[in-house]
Amino acid sequence: MTKINAGFAVALTALAFISIVSVWGVLRLLDALQWRRHTYEVIIKLDDITSSLNEGETGAYGYLMTGNAIYLKTFDTSIEAVHQKVNDIAKLTLDNPNQQHRIDILKPMIIEKNALIGELIGLLKNKRTNASDQWVLADREKIVMDNIQKLINGMKREEYSLLKQRSALLDSSTRTLIVIIIAGNLMAFTSVILSRLFILIY
Repeated sequence: MTKINAGFAVALTALAFISIVSVWGVLRLLDALQWRRHTYEVIIKLDDITSSLNEGETGAYGYLMTGNAIYLKTFDTSIEAVHQKVNDIAKLTLDNPNQQHRIDILKPMIIEKNALIGELIGLLKNKRTNASDQWVLADREKIVMDNIQKLINGMKREEYSLLKQRSALLDSSTRTLIVIIIAGNLMAFTSVILSRLFILIY
């Protein structure tokens, strides 16, 4: 009876070990999935910032060209959207000092860009349509926008680099889990057979 109990103890120990390793493999896979999803979210929001900035420009220059105040609503809405998306990215990248540093640079650049557009709008509202003033402000706004886009592209490059690493980790975690499942099933089957043989022999 003692030997039979010993056989069952060995089998149960093996099954417990398999269970622990399997849970570890699943948690590792879920963590890898979460980080890859997180990286995609940051990339999408960075693209959204560019889209919102472009929408704001379209609205502002639509007003400057036509004088129709309806275009200003698009501009005002885009300002709110951009600031919200920047704040979202700041929260998503709290674990990344490089991206946090870029965000600290990005925020005042966006404020400057919107302020320059605001000045252009102000000229039209106040009937001050001096062409040279408009060109100077428009040129400064374009330079700031180009710098914003370069910064955003730099942020995206880092995220794509992280995505490559995290995708590789996900692939590795998937393969590891498959090996764990196969090895675990074989160990479980072997433990049951050995326990059965142990009982029959003794």
